[in-house]
Amino acid sequence: MNSRSRWLTAAALVVIFLAGAVTGWLVGLSMRHPHFRPPRRDDMVAQMRARLARDLSLTPQQSEKIDPLITQSAQELDRIRRESDERVVKIMEEMHAKLAGELTPEQVTKLAAMNERRRAIMREHREPRDGR
Repeated sequence: MNSRSRWLTAAALVVIFLAGAVTGWLVGLSMRHPHFRPPRRDDMVAQMRARLARDLSLTPQQSEKIDPLITQSAQELDRIRRESDERVVKIMEEMHAKLAGELTPEQVTKLAAMNERRRAIMREHREPRDGR
């Protein structure tokens, strides 16, 4: 491998690392701000119920009949969101495992600390949801 190839490889790794760091930072910011958090299932059900009743001028009988459909749909959406979260975590962990092979021991330690902070934030935001 010539000198130019080494520099290009090093530059590519730095760009990948920085992209991961920026992504992690942005995800961290979005998770701290309640506006960017996914709605809780109960909140989602209430919002859908209210919007449909208001916009469609539903009768109480219609509202009662569609309520199970709204609840079922909200449960399905919540399941899909959780599956998506799990896939994102898996991909990030795979990327970090690959990155670790290119990092110094000190950088690997820093990356592990970054991962633990990210996991702690995710646990913090998941715990209230588990009670549903």
